Amino acid sequence: MNMMNRIGPLSVAVGCAALIAMAPASADVARHQILTLQYDQVDYYLKGDASRAYPQSFTLTLNPCDGTVSGPGLAPPFGDSFTAGAIDGFQISYDSTYVVNGQTNYAVTVDNAMLAKDYSISGQWSDNWSQGPQVGSVFANKPFVTSTAYRNHGDFVSQNPDKNDAAHSCIGMPVVSKK
Repeated sequence: MNMMNRIGPLSVAVGCAALIAMAPASADVARHQILTLQYDQVDYYLKGDASRAYPQSFTLTLNPCDGTVSGPGLAPPFGDSFTAGAIDGFQISYDSTYVVNGQTNYAVTVDNAMLAKDYSISGQWSDNWSQGPQVGSVFANKPFVTSTAYRNHGDFVSQNPDKNDAAHSCIGMPVVSKK
């Protein structure tokens, strides 16, 4: 075998390896991304009265690093609200806070409501109303879901204005399945 026959296949193999190495790191690797869940209507029903819903809306941002969710919302007719909580598997827990009739610390609490694969919600709620606590059921249809699309952790860090904080995040890192 002469030298040209040896170099030909080797150079093709090296050329292909270089092309593979330049391919994006995320080609077939699931990566942590930031999800935004926009609920246009979350209906709260008082126990014993399924005829009247008390709607609220909110947009939650899911941090995949720790499972927390938070975001602003609206609780008609009371005004702006803020919702914060956590997602654990197929359950969501959160508090929505806003001002009700002068009560500045009013909170609706949802503990361990069912969270379907499409992020719709079904569960129970309670509150801390100053005139007596209330309870009931809560339902929300599938929200409008958006996601970031960082190719890798470096992509997230480079696009974040606070590079030091971003460097400590899991965003863009490969998702490791727990077996």
